[in-house]
Amino acid sequence: MLRGIAFTAEEGVLITFLSYITAALPQFAFCQLVVFLAVLINSSTAVAGVAAGIFIFSSMLMLLSDEVKPFLLTAYFNTVPAVADFAVGKTGLSGQFFFPALFALVFFLLTVLLFSKKEMLF
Repeated sequence: MLRGIAFTAEEGVLITFLSYITAALPQFAFCQLVVFLAVLINSSTAVAGVAAGIFIFSSMLMLLSDEVKPFLLTAYFNTVPAVADFAVGKTGLSGQFFFPALFALVFFLLTVLLFSKKEMLF
């Protein structure tokens, strides 16, 4: 049962699978940010600290302000409400994919650009 609607076992498994699949893209986008930081910063400890700081700060900012929530990647980590609305026919899932895909693409391109300009020493 989801949002007051009973589903068959097959539909429940499909909804659960869709929840996991839709959660993968925002996590991949955050990984792209961490890869960009790793290319930018030489210290792995600093990369881990900055990434954790960004995650915690954006999570707190998401809870404090609804106006900036659509622009924070951490707002897309919990995909169950969007999948539930999709399952009962309220909304589509395209909004759930647009911002994380754009975020991942931008940081992927920035990483490639920065990595191509970096000098490699053997």
